[in-house]
Amino acid sequence: ALPSPGCATAPRGRPWRRHRSRSGQGAEPPTSKVREHFDAINALMAGDDLLDIANRLRALQTDDAWMQTAATTFVKGAPSSAALSFELWKRVHRMSLAEVFRLEYWASLGFCAHKDFAEGIRAVLVDKDRNPKWNPATLEEITPAFIEDHLRPRGEMAPELANLR
Repeated sequence: ALPSPGCATAPRGRPWRRHRSRSGQGAEPPTSKVREHFDAINALMAGDDLLDIANRLRALQTDDAWMQTAATTFVKGAPSSAALSFELWKRVHRMSLAEVFRLEYWASLGFCAHKDFAEGIRAVLVDKDRNPKWNPATLEEITPAFIEDHLRPRGEMAPELANLR
């Protein structure tokens, strides 16, 4: 049997559940940082052009540490990850959940097949120099063919996903 949420052995990370079960009241969870910054995030992410969005994130100067960290993380991250995430975000709103799972499956195999995934692991976990050499090095270097190669089918679809409706 699973422990009750208020039990000392219950999974951590949701303190409001422990409080709710102890007090008998419906305590509200804390406000999320995403919810708190929702309008600013929408303004930064507006539009269909990833280069415009990237320029807004690069130019962001704010006293808000959470927002500045998010922008800095984007700027330092792999351009391929940003471009592929943006492409997935654009595509999935027209898809069923089963289609989204299948596309994510192909995308995950595509990420593993290209060098940036291994380069990120090298820079953070192996050499720990935190100085990845991304290829392509900039968003401007990413082509539609590069995106499509990451999202193409590779081998057989996992049966659990192939049969998902």
